[in-house]
Amino acid sequence: MHEKRGSVSTRILVSVAVAILIIEAIILGFAARTQGQSLLDQYILEARLITAALGPEAHDLQAARDRLAPEGVIAIRRTATGTGGTGAIEEYRETAGGVLVYRDRGLEIEMDISGIPGALRSYALRITGLVAVIVVFVTAGVYLVLRPRLVLPLRRVETRILEISGEEADLTKRISARGNDEIARIAGAFDRFSEKLREIIASIQGRTETILRNASEAAQNSTDAHEHIRSNARTVQQVHHDMEELDRALQGVAAAVASITDSITGLNHSVHRQSDALADSLAAVEELDASIRSLESIAREKKEVTDQLVTLAHEAGSRVEDSVGAIGQVESSTEDMIEMIDIINNVAARTNLLAMNAAIEAAHAGEYGRGFAVVASEIRNLSELSAENATKINRNLKRDISRIHETAEINRTTRDVFDRIVTTVGEVAQAMSAILASLDEQSLASREIVKAVTEIREVTGVVQEKSGNINSDAGSINDTVERLARASRQTSEQMQTVSGRIETINEAMDAVQHSVGENRGNLASLIEELQRFRT
Repeated sequence: MHEKRGSVSTRILVSVAVAILIIEAIILGFAARTQGQSLLDQYILEARLITAALGPEAHDLQAARDRLAPEGVIAIRRTATGTGGTGAIEEYRETAGGVLVYRDRGLEIEMDISGIPGALRSYALRITGLVAVIVVFVTAGVYLVLRPRLVLPLRRVETRILEISGEEADLTKRISARGNDEIARIAGAFDRFSEKLREIIASIQGRTETILRNASEAAQNSTDAHEHIRSNARTVQQVHHDMEELDRALQGVAAAVASITDSITGLNHSVHRQSDALADSLAAVEELDASIRSLESIAREKKEVTDQLVTLAHEAGSRVEDSVGAIGQVESSTEDMIEMIDIINNVAARTNLLAMNAAIEAAHAGEYGRGFAVVASEIRNLSELSAENATKINRNLKRDISRIHETAEINRTTRDVFDRIVTTVGEVAQAMSAILASLDEQSLASREIVKAVTEIREVTGVVQEKSGNINSDAGSINDTVERLARASRQTSEQMQTVSGRIETINEAMDAVQHSVGENRGNLASLIEELQRFRT
């Protein structure tokens, strides 16, 4: 800890000392070079003075050398060039000791300059000692100057930072440095940073509790949503199964409707043949007495009744949306047609009997009854043809009645509509009674014939109309069943798609629950870490 505290001042002092030493080295190198050159110049000057004092005519050079030996002169010789010279140093060489060779005025002087390095070392030592003393004093002065202004403030900053960054993480501590220097500004900026950090940590501490509660609520909501999704998935699977059952049921209904349609088509052909026979009968009846025309007026007055039948038929058609109701209409219509065919058979038998009586009466009348006998014969033929067609229709209906009864078991809910149709048919029978009453003034034979033909015509029209309505209703039922089947298949496919998507959502919710659990753990750890800060 103390080494770290002294590292800044130590580095500053070391930096100052190194800088001074570098300067000393530069100065010392320059001074040594200058001092060495100065010493060399002194030896050269001394050699120049010696050559000037001896001159070129000097004779006893050995004596002069001996005399100048204390001055460092090693040898004095004459040069080959004789007198004169440039005074330049011709050669400087170092052997075991330095030797200076100087030529001037025809003389060559060798001087011992080996003392120059020692002198330089002595000079360097003096300079180094002086610089060392200066370094010590300068370093001490720098330390004394920097200690109150740099070292101590930095130590206070370090102490506060260590308190803030310690185990307790006390964000309430402040450096509170005085002054306007860089350290004071750094300390102020750090105090502002600590205050801002304290506010942020306090805000985070206040919000993390709320976030943790929200995370717990989100986890619970996620669990509830997961359970709802699983429940919806089970519901979708059940709906898919129910739609498959409905599709199979619709296929059975479609098959039954197709069978009924075929039967009604055959019945419709028989009714058309019966209608043609009735048209022929009507043409013969029109030749009877004019009183039969009143039957047409009454028939027109009673057309409202048949219109009611048409209205009821349309009402039944509006209920075709329920395929079961339409098949119930088929059952009621077949029962009505059986009754009408019985009426036709009864009327045909009575007409045949009346025709026989008319033929007998015509035979008794002789020549006057011959024309009436022809008409009676024609009526008898028509009644026999009507009876034959009615028998065929009855046989076809009995053949199909068992199928209709089997299908009618599921179609009892629409019986009220056909009950009203039966009531309306009763009104038609009452109208026919009114027609019979209006014809009482006519002859018994004509009245019975007109009544029979009219009843046959009305019944045939009703049968034909109901056959057409039943055929149309059966077609509508078939179309409805097909649409329901398509809708059922589409719904089943959509349910399958929805089931797949719900499974995907279920997997996503599993991942969400896992993430929520991890987030709760992370939030708990974060709260525990934040509790370490003292705000």
